Amino acid sequence: MMTFVKRKTLTTYKGHAQFLAECEEENIGMIAAQPSIPSPYAYSQEWPVMRWRGVPVICREVSHKRFVVFEVLEPTYHKEEQ
Repeated sequence: MMTFVKRKTLTTYKGHAQFLAECEEENIGMIAAQPSIPSPYAYSQEWPVMRWRGVPVICREVSHKRFVVFEVLEPTYHKEEQ
């Protein structure tokens, strides 16, 4: 089982865009979709892992205009092929 820590909640699309601007440009890997993080908009089987302030995180829209940023504590994501 993967371990996540909730880091912040974003409540606007502008806040989400500002968060993405703070992340490094390229994703550092992918993680399998997690049933413990429900999202009505999660159609993909994998989610991108981003680096934000030196920390690996995922950002999911859990309801309309409500995004939650989770830190990925275990290195269980796989790196993307270059």
